[in-house]
Amino acid sequence: MVRAMASTTPKTSFYLVRTTIGQERSVAMIAEDRVRRGNLPIKSIVVIEGMKGYIIVETDRPDMIDKAFYGIKHVR
Repeated sequence: MVRAMASTTPKTSFYLVRTTIGQERSVAMIAEDRVRRGNLPIKSIVVIEGMKGYIIVETDRPDMIDKAFYGIKHVR
């Protein structure tokens, strides 16, 4: 008999954070500092060169994105 095991780890997803064009890297650096200092459960913050105005964030807790990016200038 084969049983499917329920996953005990939350599903990780990718989210977009909108920024002012040209400010993606500086916003990502500030958010990275907040994630490290606050030990937030964000797995990665990615800036892709050709994707202007957006940052990709990987996490299993989307509510923590607000905590990491709240109040940063140039976040839309």
